[in-house]
Amino acid sequence: MKLTELYEKFMVAVDVLATSPASLQKRLEGAYRSFMDIEPKDFDDEEMQTTFEQIRSRLTSVQHGQIDSLAATCRQMSDQEAAEIADFIFGLFLRIVEKHHSSSSPTPS
Repeated sequence: MKLTELYEKFMVAVDVLATSPASLQKRLEGAYRSFMDIEPKDFDDEEMQTTFEQIRSRLTSVQHGQIDSLAATCRQMSDQEAAEIADFIFGLFLRIVEKHHSSSSPTPS
């Protein structure tokens, strides 16, 4: 996946986290759905891969019958845990923005 695609998907996720009137848990669910097709290998940085894996595993850890694991996990999450994961998403977005900006900036001659 190209850096521009990562940037766009995480931009949507951060927008959902920041602007939706829903509970933080529901906002996390919506944010994750905007980038759920991303794989760790889409990041060219090991630290970013690790952060992404932590986000994904923390948001899909609960299995509950017919409810998908994301929805089930978010329903059982405390506000504090939800805030920590939102912070991870925002931090990863900032790293993507930094890489996106540096790759799209013209190099001085």
